Amino acid sequence: MKVKLNEILKSLDDKEMVGQDGIPMTVGKALANMLIAPRQSGAYEMDKIKLYILSQEMYTKDEMEIDEADMKHIRNIVETDSIYGPLVTGFVLLSLENKKVEDK
Repeated sequence: MKVKLNEILKSLDDKEMVGQDGIPMTVGKALANMLIAPRQSGAYEMDKIKLYILSQEMYTKDEMEIDEADMKHIRNIVETDSIYGPLVTGFVLLSLENKKVEDK
């Protein structure tokens, strides 16, 4: 599945979200941060090296192909151990499904 990583996250009033560095927050950067964050559950379903490599790619690429098995694990991380609240997590999950807020 192809995922567009350079999509800029939007707030509830449709304004671009920016990180602490003042740079717009993208789906790829948010995903990368979620994947490398410590698991609240303490369990890692994916190899830590693979998580690191995926995080690097997501942080720097505009889009990437993610296989079904990896996508299942990534969705699980986003849904259960997200370091972000529903605003970012919901936006990222819709993006992983290639949907916009209007399409939900």
